[in-house]
Amino acid sequence: MTALEVLKMAFDCGIDIQVQGDNLHLNAKQAPSNQLLAELKQHKSELLLLLAANESYSPLEDGQLNRQSVTCNQ
Repeated sequence: MTALEVLKMAFDCGIDIQVQGDNLHLNAKQAPSNQLLAELKQHKSELLLLLAANESYSPLEDGQLNRQSVTCNQ
């Protein structure tokens, strides 16, 4: 899974991700699943670069990414 795919999954789950220094700050109505948190941690450095380069993230249309099955909440 790529960092962009992880970012899209978080967006699809209603999670807003912001860069705060060297950290990712998650804003969500419900806690993300352990699987999604693991993917976010695994791709943290790439996500920091992606989000820093793009002040606003707009997900690509369905079909432009390989969709992986990830549960949004625990």
